[in-house]
Amino acid sequence: MPSADQLHPLFLHFPIALYGSGLFFDIISLRWHQHDFQKAGWWNLILGHVSAFFTILSGFIADDMMGHMELPFSPLKTHGFIALTAVLLLILLTIPRWRHSGKLPPQLKSKSLWIGGQAVAVFILYYGAHLGAKLANRI
Repeated sequence: MPSADQLHPLFLHFPIALYGSGLFFDIISLRWHQHDFQKAGWWNLILGHVSAFFTILSGFIADDMMGHMELPFSPLKTHGFIALTAVLLLILLTIPRWRHSGKLPPQLKSKSLWIGGQAVAVFILYYGAHLGAKLANRI
């Protein structure tokens, strides 16, 4: 059984992959106008939220041992702050899509704005993951 501080690296790859895959499927659905790709993007987004919950929880446990979030810090250089911000953005972006039963908004301009916001949030998440890898001395 892994120790509490070893759980975070086991969980963290799931939201990274799921959120990125959701963005990929949503972009493909815009290009080829296939509803099945929108469904795949929606389910990746939802499963990304579920896995992010466990990743954040394990991150707080790992941080309890490392303590980087409680030090005076610059928020834009702290792995935890960046990752939480990205997940919050992605959760906020889920609300309008939830109202459309998981589909992208019907207007092309709204779709483009939604995809753009999702892309920004995913890239913020990737930057936070990069900072986490540096924090764990993996790069």
